[in-house]
This record gives sequence, C-alpha cells and structure tokens, in this order.
Amino acid sequence: MPVRKVKRVSDSLPCRLTDEERLEFADALAEATQSVEAAENARKSAMKQHNYEIQLAQARRDRIANIVASKTEYRDVTVEEKWDWNNDKFTRTRTDTGELILERRLNDEERQTQLLEDGEQFNEAEEIKPKKGKK
Repeated sequence: MPVRKVKRVSDSLPCRLTDEERLEFADALAEATQSVEAAENARKSAMKQHNYEIQLAQARRDRIANIVASKTEYRDVTVEEKWDWNNDKFTRTRTDTGELILERRLNDEERQTQLLEDGEQFNEAEEIKPKKGKK
C-alpha cells in the first residue's frame, strides 16, 4: 500500500495581477460603472414618466370627482348681454335655459354709449379731421 497520495486540484486563491491585467480590469470597471449609471438614469427617466402619467390620471380623477360631487360641470354656453338704457340696467341671460345670471345697474361709461343697429358694437365719436386748404 502506498504511503503517500498525491492529487492535483483546483482552488481559488489570490494572485497578483500583472500590469496588463490591471489595465484590462480598469477598463472593465469603467464600462461597468457607465452601465450602472445608464441603467440608473433610465430608471429615473422612467420614474419621471410614470409619475407624470400618475399625476395626469389623478388630475382627471379629481376633476371627475368634483363634477360628481357638485352635480355640475362648466361648459361653454351662449349668453345674451343686454344694455337697457330705459331701465338703467345691464343683464346677462343664458340662451339655453333662459336663466338670468346677472342683473346690475349700468355704469357711467355704459350710460354714455349707444348701440348700433346690430346691437353688438358701440358707436364712438368720430374723429373730426380738419379740412385741407386749397393750394
């Protein structure tokens, strides 16, 4: 029977790097660092986009919740505005329901104006231009 036994095995042990190996690892480290930074920046960008989308969804939800809670929604409605000089009154009336939404006295400026035939534009004093003399 043999007194000794010899066997070759592989084991992971510390080894000194050569200068060339150190440069290779330094390059690999730089690339790995850039990859990490790129991934982190991509995550931040994606988070910003997701946060923006969440904020839009929340704003829409809140707007709809307010409509439901108040049972009203603001919409563009045609309104008739009337200046009544005989009764010294200005009124605003909804044309869809006929509801009077504002009634007040005419202010000083309104009392001084007159409506044109179409009822939408105000007459303004015409500028008096001096006549040109004969040459």
